[in-house]
Amino acid sequence: MPIYQEIMEHLRKEIRTKLPNSMILSERELEKKYNASRMTIRKAINLLEEEGLLYRVKNVGTFVSDHKLVKKDTSAIVSTSFDVTKDYKIFYFDVKDNDKEIAEKLEISKHEQFVRIVRLNLKDNKQESIDQIYIVRKQIDDKDMSDIRKIFEFSSKIETGSVNQTFEPMPIPVMYSNLLGIELNTPIIKVTSRLVTKNGRIYAYIESYLHPDTKIEITM
Repeated sequence: MPIYQEIMEHLRKEIRTKLPNSMILSERELEKKYNASRMTIRKAINLLEEEGLLYRVKNVGTFVSDHKLVKKDTSAIVSTSFDVTKDYKIFYFDVKDNDKEIAEKLEISKHEQFVRIVRLNLKDNKQESIDQIYIVRKQIDDKDMSDIRKIFEFSSKIETGSVNQTFEPMPIPVMYSNLLGIELNTPIIKVTSRLVTKNGRIYAYIESYLHPDTKIEITM
């Protein structure tokens, strides 16, 4: 068995003994503990993160996920981000390119344009969630660029294509704590959605950060 797989097995056992959102050892500490290279440790952690057992907080550390809240590629859809009847406020709207990380998520070249939107969703005039939305620019008709409501009409894409969602517990990102009106380090649920068109191309990649009081509605 490769070393990284052995480390994964050890970490899985350790994770089962820990509470959700508790921190595991740093990569440097794991290097010493398992007498392995940083690359090997990172590969093991990356794979456990893909399995939904761990999550990272930049510049803080790696934490244990709440396994009850982690689902991948589900056919059920959390409807918070796709309900066009909800009120919302737009805090950012721009066309961008040259972002390698987002290009990979949208499966486009680094030089292709995408639209980035930050939207605060409201229910009964209270913060419900924040969406960070990325849409492939060439997938949007030019005439719709001046009408953001048209851009948010995801229903046709969902009906003819598919949506894959991942649920991940994490502390609220610093940049969104004030918008959601919650304290730093408050545990929330992040929902990552990928809207895929009927021809297999990604239309949108959405990161939704749910307010702790938000009731998750699932549409089958």
